[in-house]
Amino acid sequence: MNGTKKAVRLPGPDPDWKKRGRKISLILLLFLAVLFIPDSDTIEKLPRLCIWYRLTGTDCPFCGLIRSFFALAGGSVTHATAYHPFGPVVFVAVVLFLAGALYSWITGKAFSLLAWLDRNSRKTAVILGIVWLACWLAYLLIFKSRGLE
Repeated sequence: MNGTKKAVRLPGPDPDWKKRGRKISLILLLFLAVLFIPDSDTIEKLPRLCIWYRLTGTDCPFCGLIRSFFALAGGSVTHATAYHPFGPVVFVAVVLFLAGALYSWITGKAFSLLAWLDRNSRKTAVILGIVWLACWLAYLLIFKSRGLE
């Protein structure tokens, strides 16, 4: 023997441990989220925190979105639309975005919708912003001015 020792190689960690951990944490997070979905009576009692509403007495373009999200999570599309007309659309977009991000996170593969949004983010944001503001102005002019809320 020449006095050199051979290095002992220990087995590495399981390569799939990160994926399993991500899946388990996602399941736990979804379970906790479902536990805290308020019912429609609780949603009605939520305070209005909007500074625009407190200053002007009129809804801002985003007033009612959180309530709409809660109503959708509770299964009431009609209440969700009543809280905010874009609530269901924004909710679906957020769910798709989160699903794509989770897919990318778990699998390590790119999600094509997110890549498309990256390439077209400025155009998409401008178009959605114009449509959003036009709908808000129409809501203020048609419904609020006539007291049809």
